[in-house]
Amino acid sequence: MAQGKKFGCGIHGLVKKGDQYLVIRRSLHDHEDPGAWDLPGGGLEIGEQPFDGVLRETAEEAGISIRVLHPLTVWAFHTHGRWSVELEVFCEYVSGDIRLSTEHTEYKWVTKEELKALQPTSMHVQAIINTL
Repeated sequence: MAQGKKFGCGIHGLVKKGDQYLVIRRSLHDHEDPGAWDLPGGGLEIGEQPFDGVLRETAEEAGISIRVLHPLTVWAFHTHGRWSVELEVFCEYVSGDIRLSTEHTEYKWVTKEELKALQPTSMHVQAIINTL
């Protein structure tokens, strides 16, 4: 990689419970997609395996345990002077009550049809819509 270039990797989970999916609303003070409905997830730590990252991020952001079932899509974007490769994965709710982090203001469980109609949505939600 060329010197001075910045690069990251993120992972987000589409969490299913019964026939509904978890979405969490980003804070209005967030630097990326403020106020948008999003999926639990975030950047991987150095040396962290992707599926471990989504388990950690979901516990941190929503307070629940999940099981990763399979990848949905991989894509990349450029923002704030850096590139990021993003992996979106399909997950199953396992246990716990939702406890949001300070990064998010509300949550809801939505059907597939509601998810597709939801506005505003983050680029992570937009990336998985066509996989449903």
